[in-house]
Amino acid sequence: MAENTITSTYINKEGPFGTISFEHATKNQRFFNYLIDYAISYGLNFPVIFMFAYFMASATTSFESVMSYLTNFLFLQLLSFINLLVYYFLFEGLTHGYTIGKLITGTRAVKENITPITWGDAFIRTLCRMIPFDPITAMAGFPLHDRLSKTYVIKKASIIK
Repeated sequence: MAENTITSTYINKEGPFGTISFEHATKNQRFFNYLIDYAISYGLNFPVIFMFAYFMASATTSFESVMSYLTNFLFLQLLSFINLLVYYFLFEGLTHGYTIGKLITGTRAVKENITPITWGDAFIRTLCRMIPFDPITAMAGFPLHDRLSKTYVIKKASIIK
């Protein structure tokens, strides 16, 4: 059985073809991933809210009922939450570990066995991001959404065979 050794910022994976090393993404890279992805996700909220308002307006003749949804803070937070879930799940699932933030910073999420993540992994990572303590664990160096989904975020240019 192959073993993983984690030393400082490197993951050394023993496999049938020798050792493959990957460098962990730095805290700064992960922080910028977070900022970029949240900015994009929240930027996508506006078109989603306007589309919702358009469909609500076409389904009802009451302007007040549409405005009551759009001015309800809890409703807008729910839309933002769903939008964030969809953003992370779709991007990481479709691209096997990338988001726009990760593409910009040159990082990627991979499984513990250094293979691309699957839709299931993307789903678990996305759900775990919603745990309130996840950002605190991220500041400590190894986020809860990585631990629970058994994934790493690595520098994609750090592959050494």
